[in-house]
Amino acid sequence: MTNLAHGRPLVPCLLLAPFLLLGACGTASPRPSEAPANEGAPTSEPGLAGAERTAEVVPGSLRSKSFETIESLSDLDQALTPEALEGIGEVDLSGHDWGSNLARVLAQSEALAEIVVLDVSDNNLGPAGARELANGRRLPKLVKLDLGGNDLGDEGVRALAGAEPLGHLKVLNLSGNSITADGVNVLASSALFSLTSLDLSMNPIGAEGARRIARSDRFSKLKSLYLLGSEIGAEGARSLAESRTLGRLSVLALSGNALGDEGALALAGSENLKSLKLLDLSANQITERGARALAESRSLARLESLDAYGNALGTEGERALRERFGERLRL
Repeated sequence: MTNLAHGRPLVPCLLLAPFLLLGACGTASPRPSEAPANEGAPTSEPGLAGAERTAEVVPGSLRSKSFETIESLSDLDQALTPEALEGIGEVDLSGHDWGSNLARVLAQSEALAEIVVLDVSDNNLGPAGARELANGRRLPKLVKLDLGGNDLGDEGVRALAGAEPLGHLKVLNLSGNSITADGVNVLASSALFSLTSLDLSMNPIGAEGARRIARSDRFSKLKSLYLLGSEIGAEGARSLAESRTLGRLSVLALSGNALGDEGALALAGSENLKSLKLLDLSANQITERGARALAESRSLARLESLDAYGNALGTEGERALRERFGERLRL
């Protein structure tokens, strides 16, 4: 299972329980009682409801199958039969480090026709594996694909972006793949036009990558956007806040991006992100000034959860946030 080292936010399992998504929960490291206020890394518990990114596209009765005991690709190839996957909607092949040959096996398998969710995170697929998946036509019903931690790079994204068979994907995890703003630009003009949830965490997309997301009509259907540790800074936050295409977002995770007060002010004053329910601003060097802006924001009226852990909010800043958000605040 991918952990935050590869960018997938770990979410409370309790929030996922109604949907019975096997493999969706991980074991998050406990928070230290005291952490550096300006810690630059994303927190291990962003506090975001994973149900937001999966409930719409994944049936609650989905049956899952994991191949943890399979030791080789040849064994996997033999195990992937229509009989073995009868009634199965989710396949978990994460963490095997099988390389691009795994993608080749999947692309050629005739047993995956009914699979809705596929997790191949942490397998070192590389660009070659991305090309294999893009060229395969054995996953006609796939709506959720987890490719976190596979070193795809911009080249791998380019292969996926041109894959018409993947055009119906709704949930895509590309966290921890060394993707830059160039890769984001490719996604912004890709065939992946149905996405409602996108995870680009732990990729150095920078402010330019955030700007390209904010300006692309391709992302207008997004309801969940995860950019933890993506180096977007205050400028990137400003682009997201000013976006006229991200108005459907209900989940926005920006932990560990050095947003500072300027980034917090931009988000607090956004006229375009009023649908947000879950906002993660943890570990972003936000001080009392930014905290007060968030507390006074009229745009965040619908927030159900605000994560501000790991910031130098100060006593008054923390008090202002608690008065505004009460139990909805995570510190």
